Amino acid sequence: MTRQEMHELALDYLQKRLTTEEKAKVFRLIEVDAEFLQVLSFEATLLRQFEQLKTTAPAGLRKRVQERITAATQNPGKVIAGQVIHYILKGTLPQIAWAVYQPWQRRVFAYE
Repeated sequence: MTRQEMHELALDYLQKRLTTEEKAKVFRLIEVDAEFLQVLSFEATLLRQFEQLKTTAPAGLRKRVQERITAATQNPGKVIAGQVIHYILKGTLPQIAWAVYQPWQRRVFAYE
């Protein structure tokens, strides 16, 4: 088992993403492989250190992101059409017109 695979297995174990068979493999490795035990300890230390850095997103931001995701999934044709029009206009408009169109598009579509 490579070191990278050990790190992935240890992280999956700590994040509780393993099947019963994979957990049994981890327990066997802990018993017989000192290197895997070091990797597991290292990953656990990293998780504890990063846990302190976690912050929750502001409620307003979370709500806006959720609304945008909901709107995009409920009407995917609108999103696709907007992207198609964007690339058509970008390819056909002269550069000066594109420079004027882009800020206008942002203002209009931001408030639709």
